[in-house]
Order: sequence, then C-alpha cells, then structure tokens
Amino acid sequence: MQTMKFGAMRRPSYLENLLRSLVRSRGWVVPEAEPIQDSGELPSALQKLATDAETTSGVWRAWLNPDGRRLFVAELSVDLSRERGHPVLLVHYYNDGGVLEEFSAWAHLADGAWRECQL
Repeated sequence: MQTMKFGAMRRPSYLENLLRSLVRSRGWVVPEAEPIQDSGELPSALQKLATDAETTSGVWRAWLNPDGRRLFVAELSVDLSRERGHPVLLVHYYNDGGVLEEFSAWAHLADGAWRECQL
C-alpha cells in the first residue's frame, strides 16, 4: 500500500477529503450543490446519522442538491484497504428522510481515480 499508515488514513480530515473527492468525481451531487457544514442544518433523521458517524470511526458530508439534501457517511475499511492495496471507503448515501439509498465500497487509486469494489 502507499506509504501512508492506516492510523493516518483514519484521520477525519483525510477521510472527509476522500469522501468529498468521491462524491464530486462520481457526480452524486451537481457541481453547484451547496455543501452543508453543520449537522444542525440537516433534518432530524439525518442529524442522528451524522452524529452517529462522528462518534464512530466514520465521517459525513452533506450537500443541498436541487432535489433535496444528500448525506454521505463513510468509513475506512482496513481489511479491504489491505486486500486492495489502496484506501477503500464504505459509503452510505441517505435521502432527506434518512432512508438509505445506496451502500457501496470504493477504492481510491494511486492516480486519484475511484473504482467500485465488489463486497
């Protein structure tokens, strides 16, 4: 794997940057979508999910997209990262109502690209 140790990869700022990169690169929100920085700006169902992410080893990012708020929660999978030789994020995407829309795993490759991993 890259020279970065797993401890450093688990830092919230590193994971937040990876999650932001993934969401933008996959087009999951439109380019003009406004980022939501404060969990207090989220509906109560999403606030709980964001808070849960902060109290575990995960991070969250949210945007106000034209079709509503989108919340993405991610955590680093150490096992899949070791197996793939690249950081792998487990990503949950929730809609305004707090309903899980999608769950997927994504590897961040050395060239900056993202590749979906089969679970």
